[in-house]
Amino acid sequence: MRITILFIHQGELIRLVVAYVPSLDGTKQEGFWDKEHNRIGMSWRLFSDFRKERDNAMRRKIIESLQPYIEQQLFSIG
Repeated sequence: MRITILFIHQGELIRLVVAYVPSLDGTKQEGFWDKEHNRIGMSWRLFSDFRKERDNAMRRKIIESLQPYIEQQLFSIG
């Protein structure tokens, strides 16, 4: 499941793809943000909360709290 949103980050408008990543369920990491490719992967709990949230400031807070994507991770949203 995916959501595409427009997001202003550091004054720049970017198109983000936010996706549910099953491999994050049950792990210590709730999600990651691949800033190079504008992709975000989230556990089901966080994805569900993000989808239900209507306040853009709270959505921004969720996104900005995510860990940066590390190339060695085996997660895929592609």
